[in-house]
Amino acid sequence: MKLQAHMLADTAQFDSEGFVTMIRGGITGMTPSGFPVLLRFSVFTRLWLSSGEAAGLVEMETRITFNDKEIVNNRQPLNVNRADPEHIFVNVVNNLQFAIDQPGLIKIQAYVVGMALPTLELPVTAPP
Repeated sequence: MKLQAHMLADTAQFDSEGFVTMIRGGITGMTPSGFPVLLRFSVFTRLWLSSGEAAGLVEMETRITFNDKEIVNNRQPLNVNRADPEHIFVNVVNNLQFAIDQPGLIKIQAYVVGMALPTLELPVTAPP
């Protein structure tokens, strides 16, 4: 498995041909106008897989914590593009939203084909 992209964005989506549209890709923090707040953001991941890794069902397991308290733990099947056996890829967009009542740190851990992806961190800070 080769990780091509794994990042946070304000929003992201992709179409059936694999084209990705992302707004403010690569965000590194959020400062809402106040608390409590409903946070909305996207996690975009693009992976290249070998034919062995792409055989059968491919799933992504995602675990999200806020201030070390688990708020999301799910597993989702991935739509693997097997059109060209030499270039098997998958685009994953997770559009997330959840309420928080204080500043803190969001951590996103993901696993695909038994391999851990880099942990993404999103600090949420209080307004000035």
